[in-house]
Amino acid sequence: AWGIDISEYAITRTREFLTKEGFSDPNLSVGDISKLPYDNSFFDVVADNCVLQCNPYETHPAILTEIKRVLVPGGVSQAKVREDLEKIASDLMVDLTLQPG
Repeated sequence: AWGIDISEYAITRTREFLTKEGFSDPNLSVGDISKLPYDNSFFDVVADNCVLQCNPYETHPAILTEIKRVLVPGGVSQAKVREDLEKIASDLMVDLTLQPG
């Protein structure tokens, strides 16, 4: 399991949860999601659980561009956003040729 969050607390809680669920060595780090510390085409799937909405709107294109960069060609990006942000996020993903949903 891989993960990044700006909050040390969130990383600590996630590490505890994943360890309890049987992941022996989750690779989690504190960092900026608009500058992901992963190589190009690193992931088959990227999951975002309400992360976009916690960042200023003007950073969304940079964040989504980073998600696209770290996905393998044909990879899948899943984003969970508040209902009122769903249209905005969907439009940005389409603009970046990511699959909304």
